Amino acid sequence: MLSGERFDRYLDAHVFGPLDMTDTGFAVPEDSLDRFAACYQYRPGGTPALQDDPEDSPYGRQRSYLSGAGGLVSSTADYVRFCRMLLGGGELDGRRIIGRKTSSS
Repeated sequence: MLSGERFDRYLDAHVFGPLDMTDTGFAVPEDSLDRFAACYQYRPGGTPALQDDPEDSPYGRQRSYLSGAGGLVSSTADYVRFCRMLLGGGELDGRRIIGRKTSSS
């Protein structure tokens, strides 16, 4: 905790909030579960297999471990805003979200 904030709260305050990413987090709120799509796994020569059912998905509840390497769930619209920020060198809609050195390749 370098910032003194929990990881999810830091992301909400410093990334998702400023980018207006209202459908992104480590869990899907109960009132949004009806919009959460099932995830299927491709099987060569067979029918796709249900991998993550929204009815009992781990994303439907808060977890104790929040990973910086993965585990976020998002809407397409939110993800596009995040990608636009990266394409903008760390800025979107006139707001700097990440530092210039962080966003350069």
